[in-house]
Amino acid sequence: MKKYTLNLFKVLFCLTIFLSYASPIWADDILFSGVWGSSANDIFIVGRKNRSTYPQPEPGIILHYNGNVWQEMEVTNLDKLKGVWGTSSTNVYAVGGYGKIWHYNGTAWQIVLENGLADGLREIWGSSASDIFAVGHKIIDNNSCGVILHYDGSVWGRIHIEEDPSPYYSAVWGSSSTDVFVDGFYSVCDGNECVPCDDCILHFNDTAWTRMVFSSGSRATGIWGTSSSNVYATDLLGGVYKYNGSYWSTIKEQMDYYNDGGAIWGSSSTDIFVVGDFVDWPQTPPPGHINLIFHYDGSAFQEMNYPDSDSNYLRDVWGSSSSDVYAVGGLYYGSESPGFVVHYNGVTWNKIAVLPDPATSIPISVIQLLLLQ
Repeated sequence: MKKYTLNLFKVLFCLTIFLSYASPIWADDILFSGVWGSSANDIFIVGRKNRSTYPQPEPGIILHYNGNVWQEMEVTNLDKLKGVWGTSSTNVYAVGGYGKIWHYNGTAWQIVLENGLADGLREIWGSSASDIFAVGHKIIDNNSCGVILHYDGSVWGRIHIEEDPSPYYSAVWGSSSTDVFVDGFYSVCDGNECVPCDDCILHFNDTAWTRMVFSSGSRATGIWGTSSSNVYATDLLGGVYKYNGSYWSTIKEQMDYYNDGGAIWGSSSTDIFVVGDFVDWPQTPPPGHINLIFHYDGSAFQEMNYPDSDSNYLRDVWGSSSSDVYAVGGLYYGSESPGFVVHYNGVTWNKIAVLPDPATSIPISVIQLLLLQ
């Protein structure tokens, strides 16, 4: 009896020490930036971790859901990631920092582009396995220039680069290979002052890229649609706009907040979700973050309730249906809330655990070692 009492004391003592000093990787080192799946039972989430290493290269993270459990995928020398998209469970692409592109064949991830065509990539989309677009930026003569890459099924190439100072592209979507929309940040600069332009969306018609009159007065942050005549875009001030095939119109007015990192996705034109980090920049002291999720039913937008809304970033949203939607994000400015994932089941949003918390996960080998003493 004395032996077992001593062993129990050892376990409790070491458990206390472990919980006190465990590295809080789950708490403040992960930011999820992209989510996509081929089905409800095959979902990928990408992002970055160990952000305290900035400006040194930050490692990336890829999670996979097989319908039962979430698991972190093992990838050697993975850099930070921002976007993910694919055509099937065996043909998935991830893009991110440093202009690299990774490909998953159903078995393993491998890098397929690192030749300097871009210095950073933010999003990826395609109409098929042989028609894929990736958008981001390229540094040329100390200026950041928006760049669009294309894959034709054989090789990646750069098909467009913006020459205006200080732009980058942040989102891409299309209804077909001849109807592609790209949005992002443009600025018109005069000396040291730069102001947003009012035509911040590019359109490709299989012949050329042209700027579309957007007239939001703010940077576009996300884009999605159901057809060439039913396209939706979000902007930096929380506005939402619809393209009917001829012109853009406002369907949700701007707010008194900056929607930093906003995204949009829907299952239909009457079931659309908008997520983002709404920042009250005029606030003093420093800006406050208000995470919001809006739902559009085809006639009006309504704010939705969800858990952990005090976390300061929602970066992406995707779903397999109207009752199976995921929004991902995390903390961008160091805090003790985790990178997180929330799921919508058609009725409510719920936070889901996608990784074990190292501060509460005790390796069984530690306990076994103690009991053998």
